[in-house]
Amino acid sequence: MRVPNAYLSKREQQILEALYRHDRLTANEVLEKMPKQVHNSTIRTQLRILEKKGLVRHEVILGKFYFAPVFDRDEAAEAALAAIVNSFFKGSRGAAAVALLSSAAKLSADEKQTIADLVR
Repeated sequence: MRVPNAYLSKREQQILEALYRHDRLTANEVLEKMPKQVHNSTIRTQLRILEKKGLVRHEVILGKFYFAPVFDRDEAAEAALAAIVNSFFKGSRGAAAVALLSSAAKLSADEKQTIADLVR
């Protein structure tokens, strides 16, 4: 299944992160997971927007609306990375890798070893 290429606001990203961490949540539970105080109506609006974008779905269980991501984290990450590569690196995964690796000083020894193994 192809993940929709949708721009996400910071708040939408935070909501999706909460849903990925907890699998499914009610709007009130999402509200509790937000790093800063947010109005209940804002969260509900953002959840509806994420549903329209095809990134979140809801189900009703015992009269409560539970929200969950449509795509698993790996699928969403791959789609987001592809969008960045296309937008900023003219579709070149190699150029994107070079940009990421240019900050190699920030990589742990294990990360550097994993990258070296992949290159081989």
